[in-house]
Amino acid sequence: MAGRGSSRRNERPGPRVAWPAVLAGLAVAFGITIAGAALAATTRAAAFGVAGFIAVAAGGYLAGRVAAGAGALQGAVVAALWIVAEAIVTTSLPPSAETGIVVDTATTVARDVILLGLGAAGGWLATRS
Repeated sequence: MAGRGSSRRNERPGPRVAWPAVLAGLAVAFGITIAGAALAATTRAAAFGVAGFIAVAAGGYLAGRVAAGAGALQGAVVAALWIVAEAIVTTSLPPSAETGIVVDTATTVARDVILLGLGAAGGWLATRS
């Protein structure tokens, strides 16, 4: 019994989320998305669909750079908050009549996995450069 308690004290705490860095990354991600939406509106290009992916990767990079540690975690938290904000916005929109619920769900899950990966990769790259 005595050995059990002593091993707990020797464990290192895990990395912590640097909230100021994450919020800065999220703000950058929103800014890039707004710029992408403006570009798509003026040029009628498909830039808006790609802007979210670029925005999350850039926001993750900034969060990893500002936090100066655990960059992949910081970037993944940026992506997770982005996904929550996107879910709040998209659930207020009417459902698409062109595709079924299965296709919509599969597309959403795939997009969210890609966003988490891009956010984490952006944060990881920030700690490597």
